[in-house]
Amino acid sequence: MRRKNNLFRSPLFNILATLLLIAALAFFYKYALTDYTDNLQDNLETIDTGRLSQVEEAPKTVDEALSEIGKVDSVRPIDQALIEFCINNIRDDICDRICEYLEDSEYSDVMWEELCGYTLHALYDMANENFENYNYIELDNTDDKLTITFAGDINLDTTQKHWWSPLMVHAKNRTNLLEAAFSSELSEKMLGSDLFCVNLESPFISSDSQPIDNKWRHGSSAENVTVLGTLGIDLVNIANDRIFDYSSKGLSDTLNALELNKIAYIGGGKNLEDARTPRYILACGRKIAIVSAAQAKVDNTMPPEAGGKTPGLIYSTNSTYFNAMISDAAENSDYVIVYTDWENGTNVKPDATQAVLAHNFIESGADIVIGTKSTLVQSIEYYEGKPIIYGIGNFWYETDKHEALLVEISFTKDTVYNTASTTDSHFDYTQTKYAVNYEPTISCLPCIQDEAVTKLVIGTEEGTRIITDLINRSEGSIAIDANGILTEAEPTLAE
Repeated sequence: MRRKNNLFRSPLFNILATLLLIAALAFFYKYALTDYTDNLQDNLETIDTGRLSQVEEAPKTVDEALSEIGKVDSVRPIDQALIEFCINNIRDDICDRICEYLEDSEYSDVMWEELCGYTLHALYDMANENFENYNYIELDNTDDKLTITFAGDINLDTTQKHWWSPLMVHAKNRTNLLEAAFSSELSEKMLGSDLFCVNLESPFISSDSQPIDNKWRHGSSAENVTVLGTLGIDLVNIANDRIFDYSSKGLSDTLNALELNKIAYIGGGKNLEDARTPRYILACGRKIAIVSAAQAKVDNTMPPEAGGKTPGLIYSTNSTYFNAMISDAAENSDYVIVYTDWENGTNVKPDATQAVLAHNFIESGADIVIGTKSTLVQSIEYYEGKPIIYGIGNFWYETDKHEALLVEISFTKDTVYNTASTTDSHFDYTQTKYAVNYEPTISCLPCIQDEAVTKLVIGTEEGTRIITDLINRSEGSIAIDANGILTEAEPTLAE
């Protein structure tokens, strides 16, 4: 029997099938696989590889940061302890930030302010715990803003012959002294200031203290030191002619009373070292110094200069210490305030000696000079770009009517957020920088003292007159706006 012919077993069919398979594979490769690979390539190109580069570099070490800084001319030594303090207390990425900063910028001490929010003076004292060595005044909640307020003379006399002193006038109002003796606007300023300073013109004395003579001597019972706290006063200047009215014992009693009640003092002390030590503040990322002196020792009723073991004052005229104090404070801080008591306070302008001394203070490193003793508001000038407020008048002294200024110095620290790309860094969060603003806002706020009551009068007709008179006394060299903010006037074309 004859077999049937099987087409699928034909050699010709196998050849044709193979050719068709090859054609199908070629078609698939040309169209389907090519589209797939093209799409894959496109997807790969859109993948964000930034985070891969962010983890390639390990965090820098302290040694690397110090090596990057190198040997530089700096106001404070930069060592391992300083950087480790920053790591543990300020920001743990400081080593990386230092290296990044120095990749683009040449080193300057401003680097610390931008990266840490503190000046190098402040960081150095924090790292080395120099708070006792530099006689710091402790303040609360002043990280981003600080207001220091200065007023003029205050008299707390309680002797019967001085019936006109404020405490005698308000003897029946001691429980509500702020409300009775100060306007609400002024008391708000006094209590709201981070540091409120006055010129204390009466010693705190004990019952057995005797005046150096019987002529117009001021003295206040030691328990009246608590009045300072009631009025919001944190710091007093003792460098004046009245603080010695009850001799050395009265001065020692005063210093003891202030110390026991945690009221800081400047201008004198228990000995020369104490008297020569500025009072420092750490706030808003910077270190601020306050120093004081009386102008001159004119007679035996004035306190002696502080000695090695004896209490006394610092004088700015017949003493070798004060300008050196200012220079030392300037080398160890970022802003220096001189709060000084003059010899003459009855003119609307300073005398020649006062002007020379004030200029010397600025040349020695002071950033602002504020004068007391004047019974009226004296002129203001800018010297080398720094303000000298010669006399701010009696603040709370007697029943007579007087004009006065309240001087506010306000500092700030800003946080600046840098949203620039960080793809070249191993950090993936927003970088922050800080701006420690060196130049504070200075305000001169007009006040009126009358019948042992002091009022803030800014914005009133009396306040406008005081400010206008002050600008005229200053020969137009200053400007004070409606809020009391003081600036140097722009020079005229004629100048």
